[in-house]
Amino acid sequence: MYVQLNKSTKEGKKYTMVFYNNEKEKVRTVHFGADGSSTYLNHKNDDIKHAWIARHKVRGDFNDYMSASSLSYHLLWNKTSLSASFSSYLRKFNLKKY
Repeated sequence: MYVQLNKSTKEGKKYTMVFYNNEKEKVRTVHFGADGSSTYLNHKNDDIKHAWIARHKVRGDFNDYMSASSLSYHLLWNKTSLSASFSSYLRKFNLKKY
């Protein structure tokens, strides 16, 4: 599976992840992250990070690599930089950058 991370074109969202199969045919597009909201990438505050995780873990499935909640968790609330979080996400789910 291949993935491509872009800025979102959907109003109110930060990013878009596009998923492709091994033949590089588009499978799914997911918009995630509330535009205008702060994330761990911005504030780097561990207390706020843990509170966000506790709040969203109740309804989100962080193991479903295609869900918006999982994308937010792994990319916006994981590491202190987007590039480090993206690399970690690719490794964890055995994905390739498109």
